[in-house]
Amino acid sequence: MKRITIEEYMEDRVNGQYEYLSNAAANAKRKYHVLKALEICFAAAIPFLSAMMSPNSSWYMKVIVGFFGVAITFCSGMLMLFKYHENWVNFRGSAEALKSEKFLFLTRSGQYKSRNAEAMFMERIEIILGQENQKWQNYVVQTDDLEGNSHLNIPIAEENTPAAFPEDTQMETKKEAPDAGN
Repeated sequence: MKRITIEEYMEDRVNGQYEYLSNAAANAKRKYHVLKALEICFAAAIPFLSAMMSPNSSWYMKVIVGFFGVAITFCSGMLMLFKYHENWVNFRGSAEALKSEKFLFLTRSGQYKSRNAEAMFMERIEIILGQENQKWQNYVVQTDDLEGNSHLNIPIAEENTPAAFPEDTQMETKKEAPDAGN
């Protein structure tokens, strides 16, 4: 495997994953809000339409009220199955954690004041991404259990810490020039 520089790592891994997670969070948020708004509208329409109905109401009025009840169930089921709210929060949290680490590293703040800042940065990024991967795998297993596919036995990865990676896949950090007399 080719060793990469911190600049390549920043562009390919950090910025790429931040963009993906940020877009996924925005998409989940949008879907959550649309389904929740529809659910609320349909739920509010039922008592209104029911109050307007009389024993002599036409059959289509009853069908509309019934349709709204089915639509509420559909929206609620989609929210529960796809967990848009939970995904929105998780994706946004991971994206913001990446962004925070990136800016701490770029400003050499906090724990990144040390000489081994680049190695520490890459390790912490991989931990954040490993945790995001673990959340996704747990979601897949839960979804399969709901659908009756628990027989697939999707393995849950061990914690993706840099220590768990083979030596030859470790990222090379730029070597700092030795201090000239300091």
